[in-house]
Amino acid sequence: MIAVVIGLVTAALYFNKADERQIEKLAQSHEQGPKLVEQYKQAEKALQKDPNDFGAYFDIGWVKTELKDWPGAATAYEKSVALNKKNITGWNNLAYVYTQMKNYPKAEQCYLKSLDESAG
Repeated sequence: MIAVVIGLVTAALYFNKADERQIEKLAQSHEQGPKLVEQYKQAEKALQKDPNDFGAYFDIGWVKTELKDWPGAATAYEKSVALNKKNITGWNNLAYVYTQMKNYPKAEQCYLKSLDESAG
């Protein structure tokens, strides 16, 4: 059992490092690259302290959106809005990302969810 837990933690850290390397690579060609990398690292630190920090997932989504990592941004925003369903900006940003991915049905669902949350 302990070996399984250690293995899962090791795998999570490996994927975070791989993701961080990808962010650093993408950020090289962005004028705000160093700032985006730092924002990403701060969000990852926040998630290590609290894996349910919807704001940290939102920040990761923002960084990945700026770097045009659409699938990565979608995943981060999905986690953010799952943790805080009333996050109107999260729903709007997720809809934008889905639009960029040409997944118009999902984009529409997210825009409608944003409108529902803003009305209620």
